[in-house]
Amino acid sequence: MIRPRGNGIEGLMSLFLYILQRIDYADRCGMIPVVDMKNYNSQYYDGEHNVWEWYFTQPSQYNLEDVRNNKTNLVCGYSLRRKMNKDIGSIQSIFDQRLIMSVNKLILRHIDYSDEVKCILDKEIKTVKPKECIGVYLRGTDYIALQPKGEPRQPTVEMVKKQIDAFVEKYGCNRIFLVTEDAGIFKQFCEKDRYEIVLYSADSFIASYDGKDYLAFSGAIKKGKKEAGLDYLVKIALLSKCKYLVTSITRGSISAVYLNGGNYKDIFIFDLGIY
Repeated sequence: MIRPRGNGIEGLMSLFLYILQRIDYADRCGMIPVVDMKNYNSQYYDGEHNVWEWYFTQPSQYNLEDVRNNKTNLVCGYSLRRKMNKDIGSIQSIFDQRLIMSVNKLILRHIDYSDEVKCILDKEIKTVKPKECIGVYLRGTDYIALQPKGEPRQPTVEMVKKQIDAFVEKYGCNRIFLVTEDAGIFKQFCEKDRYEIVLYSADSFIASYDGKDYLAFSGAIKKGKKEAGLDYLVKIALLSKCKYLVTSITRGSISAVYLNGGNYKDIFIFDLGIY
């Protein structure tokens, strides 16, 4: 039984990568993985639902009721840390093509979107047309304001634009699928009609963040927990389907690269060290 860390800080894709590590462990040990995000705290915890199932199906044919009725369970905790493949989800893993392919196979074996996510994603693919886009992902808000220790440094908007321009010149693609949570970053990308900016239809941006706490605790996220997670996951899924990718390193971009499985025609990743 796989449970989240319980700190309430991690976003959905950080939780996704953490759980992937433990699914991989179960695979290697001949165990059957079941995810419990009902009884343990997370940013999406509501005390009622197994919130993993808002976004994904269970990684096996079993659910929490089956676990409750089975006496041969292992609750996944910190004692297993030494046996985990710590490369999964690590910063440098975004450059490791062999690992990317291996994790993509793990995803194909065990991960499927929920019916609700599939329905939203199918509709968005028709309007976004990711196969005609340069996917661009850039974090702002707490990443920039708090510069969390050990997390990847984020490039400036001008650095990202310069790299986009290189792709536009090289490939003749001016259609940009932009993923960011920061209203200021979005505004900078929209200046002077430089690109054809394409967005997820339900996208929204954070303009009221005060920079004093992690985004999860700041009160700046106005959408409900489930809706915020759905929006985030759909954007990462769309990003994984783009033809090209220009991105900073975050847990979201690592997840997109894993989901893509090495199929981008070209990719540029800003590797600027850590805070």
